[in-house]
Amino acid sequence: MQDRELPEEGRADAEPRENAAAEDTAGENAAEHTAAESAAAGNATAETSIAETTAAENAAENTAAENSTAENASAENTDETSAADTAESAEPSENSEIPSENNAGSPTAASRAQNIAYGAKLPKRGRAFDKDGNRAGKVKKSVWYDEAGNRLGEFVKEEERVLFKEGERLLGYVDHNKNVFSNEHMHLATIRTVDRLWLLLLLVFLLLLTLVTGVVSTFFLLRSDADDVPVIRITDVEGTDWTYIENLPIFENDYFDREAILPGMRGEYRFILENCNNYALTYAIACTEENDFDIDIRYRLMRDGHHLAGEEGYEETEALHFEELTIEANSSAFFVLEWYWADDDPIDTEAGENGAEYTFTFAVEAARLDRGEDA
Repeated sequence: MQDRELPEEGRADAEPRENAAAEDTAGENAAEHTAAESAAAGNATAETSIAETTAAENAAENTAAENSTAENASAENTDETSAADTAESAEPSENSEIPSENNAGSPTAASRAQNIAYGAKLPKRGRAFDKDGNRAGKVKKSVWYDEAGNRLGEFVKEEERVLFKEGERLLGYVDHNKNVFSNEHMHLATIRTVDRLWLLLLLVFLLLLTLVTGVVSTFFLLRSDADDVPVIRITDVEGTDWTYIENLPIFENDYFDREAILPGMRGEYRFILENCNNYALTYAIACTEENDFDIDIRYRLMRDGHHLAGEEGYEETEALHFEELTIEANSSAFFVLEWYWADDDPIDTEAGENGAEYTFTFAVEAARLDRGEDA
């Protein structure tokens, strides 16, 4: 076949069609490229959306965790608050009340006071300390004295409660830890004593911290100023004259001889008073003590088997004071002096730690007995 040449018009028409085909091909390529870009964009968008979704989920989980933590913390705070409220309701507060002379008729106040002070032990002896640990006086025979010796009030046991009173006036109460509170529940003092088991353990270790050293017993013999001075003689049961004894062995014991004594110890000393005259005598006995730490040593005194002091129990040194005792001519009287360290509280520990000394003095004054016509 032979090629045929087209006329000019035919060639012109053919070129646009070829161009159109090329343009169509380019358009298809562009469409494919656009589709690819769209697909890529779609993928990018999807990935971004997934990433954003994942981040949102993580944020939600973190928020949930934070909320859970906050809820736990809130629950813990609520528990602590409840516990604190419970503790506050169990402990005295400044706004709570205790029955006094002004509100004793209040059943609520009376019930509260009874619950707070229920089961407390009556303080008998001890040291009082304030909330800062400073001394606030001492308790002796259930009476509280300040450091100057002024009476502050008395501890009284009423049923299962221990109240702090002065006469009929209620000043406060004592809890089971020996803390003293006012009617307004303000802490006044804490009474400290020593547990008996602790003392027992100390006794096993010789009570080195609570023994009192330098126990001294002295004797003074006073005679009248009359021309006819009576002669009396006092000896121990072995016949040793008191005149030749520098330190009377009143406190002699099996643990420390006569050098020291311990809380709870007791003993006795026997001696004889002899009238060496041909006439009867009148005499007086006066005992005193030097006791800076207020150690509670008590006594009983017997003469010829009869109590002069302490028939109902041991008494303080002041009870050993007698006037107008008599003894017949050329006769003797037999005496027994019993002693007992009654304390078991920090006063004794303090005395031992400070190397306390206790001095007991036994004084006798004698004169001729004037019997009128028989003299």
